[in-house]
Amino acid sequence: MTDAVWQIEKRRRELSLSQSRLASMAGISASHYSDLVGRKHEPRRDTIAKLKTALARHARGEKPNTPSLIYRLCLVAVCQAENVAVSEVLAQEPSRRATFDPVWKQAADIRGQALYLAHVFCGVPQAQLAAAAGLTNAAVSLAMNRIEEACEPDDEPLFQLVETAIGGL
Repeated sequence: MTDAVWQIEKRRRELSLSQSRLASMAGISASHYSDLVGRKHEPRRDTIAKLKTALARHARGEKPNTPSLIYRLCLVAVCQAENVAVSEVLAQEPSRRATFDPVWKQAADIRGQALYLAHVFCGVPQAQLAAAAGLTNAAVSLAMNRIEEACEPDDEPLFQLVETAIGGL
């Protein structure tokens, strides 16, 4: 078994997670995961990433759900566009309301853009986004309004890029 698979298998056992449950959470078949552990196949990088992500989500107590995943992906996209590490945004507690702290304010703005992308372009209802982001429904609504008031989303390069990518599907 490769080092990566060995580490994943070790962590899976620490978390008392069955092989079939981990495979399901990662979106791969239980037999494929068993083959990886049994060295019948070499794992691809994306499979290792899926398994690690599933373990991390399980360790945090997150249940797999599409709105949470969409929000996180939108957050990554905005962070990349703004050249800010995702960990910096996630380190800022959204409920703190520290609007005079520039680091917190930047994180709040990035979260707002991610919420906007997830809602407008991916169709995730605001209530589900609130749960995914750990915010109240009102906070999500206010964030959406701030984005719409602060700029014309059609003129924002990131929004245009996402719209082009999604529109092309």
